[in-house]
Amino acid sequence: MGMYRPLNDSEIINPYDSNGNYTDEGRQLFKKGSSILQSKKKLGVVILSGGEGTRLGISYPKGLFEVEGATLFEWHLKRLQALKEQYGTSIYLFIMTSESTHKQVKDFFGSRSFNFIEKIDLFKQNSIEALDIQSREKLYRNGKVVRNPVGNGDFFEAIQKSKYMNEVEVFNVISVDNVMANILDEVFVGAYYANNFEVLSKAVRALPKESVGAFFKDGNCISIEEYSEPKNRGQGTDVFGNICNHLFSLEFVRRMGNQSLPLHEAHKKIQYTDKDGNLIKPKEPNGIKREKFIFDSFAHTTRNGVICVPRHLEFSPLKNSLESVCDNSKTCSDSVKKFRIKSKMIEPAH
Repeated sequence: MGMYRPLNDSEIINPYDSNGNYTDEGRQLFKKGSSILQSKKKLGVVILSGGEGTRLGISYPKGLFEVEGATLFEWHLKRLQALKEQYGTSIYLFIMTSESTHKQVKDFFGSRSFNFIEKIDLFKQNSIEALDIQSREKLYRNGKVVRNPVGNGDFFEAIQKSKYMNEVEVFNVISVDNVMANILDEVFVGAYYANNFEVLSKAVRALPKESVGAFFKDGNCISIEEYSEPKNRGQGTDVFGNICNHLFSLEFVRRMGNQSLPLHEAHKKIQYTDKDGNLIKPKEPNGIKREKFIFDSFAHTTRNGVICVPRHLEFSPLKNSLESVCDNSKTCSDSVKKFRIKSKMIEPAH
């Protein structure tokens, strides 16, 4: 194994200048991607939508949160509609939900018509028991084991149940909470096909102490160090941050469906019922939530790459309530007003 260190500029595809304009390489990749998008290839888009929006203080799926008059789902659907209108691209849409979000997300997609999408399929990620920090025994609430979604790393196993999985040749996987997610854009698609990657990930230059994973070189592999589990990042290190926008080949997704990804642990405040039946609302973390990270799959390929994209055009996540100064509904609204192209709204089916 080689040294574990942050990726440097020479190991990243850089198709944009500092103003977000295409370089010569960017223009070539744009041309390549445009030809792919208007070909007869069937392309998949996966929106990771299992989050409950607890940090936002909402009681419904995060994809239904409105920013500038449109839900997060609708902002992503506008992008897919534009791709269909411009290129005639055959897009298959997959939505990964969780036990707590599935019904409302299903109702949303069932109440509207999306004739610019070939097929839509919703599938649930699995869930796993929450544990007590001290005893590591299961936590119970109202007589039932407390469970939480296994996380975005469950994508590979969960999508194997989809009836449309094998109809596409690549999956663009995004997190629902990035209102600026640029899906299947020409440069991204062009870079993926030009380099014959199995995995291609978007990155931005991370801000100091920003809560994003960082791309590292781990021997011959590219990996991501999650911000909650820092090993070697160091303060002030210039790193490329993960924005959860990945392209995966169908073959890689099939292969990863048979691989076990590690479970990561986070200490959380988890409500539970004590032995006398009293509901306890902890003020300090008392439980362990376990989850899989999608990028742990990178350990299973050496054919993956990273492309650096302009933050102001591609990354504005909705993570926090307005009590936080960053990544909140106001910062998302500001990004949309500045840079998103206004387009017609998706109308409910009549």
